[in-house]
Amino acid sequence: MPQTAYQAPLFLPSREAVSGYEYLLAIQPDENIAADIRYFRNKIWELAGDYPGQYHQPYITIYNFLGFQQKESSIIDALSVVSKNVKSCFIHLEDFSSFEGSGSIYLSPQPKNYFSFLLKYLYPTIFNCDGINRQSNIYSSTEPFILLARNLKKAQFTKAWTYFKDKPYKSNFLSESLLLMRKELLKNDQYTVVGKFKLK
Repeated sequence: MPQTAYQAPLFLPSREAVSGYEYLLAIQPDENIAADIRYFRNKIWELAGDYPGQYHQPYITIYNFLGFQQKESSIIDALSVVSKNVKSCFIHLEDFSSFEGSGSIYLSPQPKNYFSFLLKYLYPTIFNCDGINRQSNIYSSTEPFILLARNLKKAQFTKAWTYFKDKPYKSNFLSESLLLMRKELLKNDQYTVVGKFKLK
């Protein structure tokens, strides 16, 4: 299977730009797929040992940005309004992809035009919201993904990818909502859900 370019949404801002909180706007898969992903990550651990992010929540990142917790309500209010005009969509997952350069293994969700629409439609709302930190950038991934592993060392990646590269996988779920998640910047914490926005 050919490798696809992988673009991580996470960033390392300068300390001058740090607001204290990093936000993700994301789509979370349903519990059945989340259980599959826990199984896949556990298999990677069996094959390759410990690796960063093996216990993180599975999600598809739409936007990644810095914001101010004291103005979080303005972000939530803005997303509550705009999400009412976004249709839900069946997201399809099929087979595994990788990018050796970042030691990554992931699932690519389809249809890509749905994620392209989300990026274009939601950007003005996020850009114009006074809850974001305008000294930092707004990041997005042009290649959406559900991450199974990242930053695997070369030997770890080889063991894990040798196992997964020819394994079939097919599943789907309905994207019924967008999640706004937050964590304290520069800490390796799990994200906390601070807003859930139902799609039509």
